[in-house]
Parts: sequence; structure tokens; C-alpha cells
Amino acid sequence: MAIKTEGQATSTSAALIHTSVNGHSDAPTGVIVYNNDATITVYVGGPDVTTSNGVPVLALTSFSVDLISGDQLWGVAASGTPNIRVLYTRV
Repeated sequence: MAIKTEGQATSTSAALIHTSVNGHSDAPTGVIVYNNDATITVYVGGPDVTTSNGVPVLALTSFSVDLISGDQLWGVAASGTPNIRVLYTRV
């Protein structure tokens, strides 16, 4: 298993954070999203995520989820362009 990390800027338009791709379709990929901004909330969910229906990742907190191959995690910022950190595992 490999562990990967990356930084991403988010915005007020929904954007893809991570697509799970691994060699085993039923093997989960663990994903942690850390909101590196001191004040702005980022919302996560599917491709239709908005600030009204997404799961909030408050400033300086994290969210974790297991995805299977092909699943996508999307995010949108409440305002501005907060930076997030993404850590994920690959099988």
C-alpha cells in the first residue's frame, strides 16, 4: 500500500478532490481531507456538492472517508479559495 499527499486550492465552484483508483475494485481507498484554512469552511460530497448539501469540514479540521474504485469526492468552499490537504492510500 502506498500513501500519497497533495495540496489543493478550492473555490466556490464544486471541484473534484479525489477519484479512487486501485487494482482491486472492492478494496477501499482511505481519504483524509484537512481544511488548512484558518476561517473558511469547505464542504465535501458528490459531484453535486454545494454549501447547502455538503458535509462541512470546518477550518483547521479534517474529514475521512473510505472510497472504492471509481468513487469520487468533490468539494466546494463557502467563500474565497481555501487550501486543503488530501492524504490517501493506494492498494
